[in-house]
Amino acid sequence: KLGAFKHDKASPVLVFLMVLNTVVMLVSNIIAAKTFPLFSINNLAVVLPSAVVIYPLAYVLSDLLSEVYGYKWSRLSAWTSFAMNLLMVGAFELAIIMPGETDLGVLKSTWFLLIASLLSYIVGGLVNDVVFKTMKRKAGSEAVAESKGVLGRAIWSSVVGQFCDSLIYIPLGMNIFPKLFLGFEFMSWPQVAICVLLQPTIKVIYEIIISPLTIKCCKVLRKYEVEAGNEYGL
Repeated sequence: KLGAFKHDKASPVLVFLMVLNTVVMLVSNIIAAKTFPLFSINNLAVVLPSAVVIYPLAYVLSDLLSEVYGYKWSRLSAWTSFAMNLLMVGAFELAIIMPGETDLGVLKSTWFLLIASLLSYIVGGLVNDVVFKTMKRKAGSEAVAESKGVLGRAIWSSVVGQFCDSLIYIPLGMNIFPKLFLGFEFMSWPQVAICVLLQPTIKVIYEIIISPLTIKCCKVLRKYEVEAGNEYGL
């Protein structure tokens, strides 16, 4: 609903955060096909998608956008990211079928990883934003203005959102889709089961570790926008 933004203006910082969020989603989609081992359990390798090194940043950015700029900007950023992902995947597919000696077959997995990430992020990202938005409203405008409770909102929204995300993305992107379209799987079902629980845990730990930076960024960004005369709703 772009009409909701008709009379709004986007500050340079807001534009930068949205662009950064888009880049994070694009890079995540490209590198997600590669997995790396962590350890073994009874000769079963426990692996994670390489995207885990950068994808948690998308949830941190979502929290920043929701906390400082409001729910609708967070949602617009998410949908913009997927539109750009669709453009990237379309360009990859076109480049793959074009004549030439350079083999771009490694990029074939990006289109079904996009579908998996779209489905998972629609659910996980939506749940993350709804939980964050609900907790933010319950905190009240005075507490929000002083950035009180940011850590709790960020952590609890991410716990629920990340688990929903992994529950959809890992089975589809790491097993079902690659086996269906490429003839092999990136993860076996036992590996999928472990990863569904392990990946969100690692992502939430990641967010907890950088939470002091997240809180600081919220305070700095809110002060900047207020001094610049920019007002954004909850």
